[in-house]
Amino acid sequence: MRQVRMLMRGLVRRCPRCGSSGIFSSWFGLRDVCPRCGLQIEREDGYWVGAMTISVVSTMLLFVVLMAVAVIWTWPNLPVVELIAGGVVGSIVFPIVTYPICKSLWLATDLAFFHVEAGKLPSSAE
Repeated sequence: MRQVRMLMRGLVRRCPRCGSSGIFSSWFGLRDVCPRCGLQIEREDGYWVGAMTISVVSTMLLFVVLMAVAVIWTWPNLPVVELIAGGVVGSIVFPIVTYPICKSLWLATDLAFFHVEAGKLPSSAE
């Protein structure tokens, strides 16, 4: 149940440990530590590859689902140019809009598996 709470906090851009909303300094800017509980957010080089993976997978899933719905809805007269344009625009805009959510969700996933103490890295990364 604790892991579910952490993931839910990640989905709403909050610190997965304490629930503070202060982990982002701006839409694209993340603080180094949580101002409330001291959780170290910036861990190591390459840490955010998991967040990028979440972003790419969610974007591709959305693209496939929306394209399938659009093709089914407009069959047999497919508006090919409009479908391609919508797919390109959506594939650019969706990752920008969900960028902070992917980062906080990745942080929550990592914390749920490693149980990091306040201000410390997992022992394997020290």
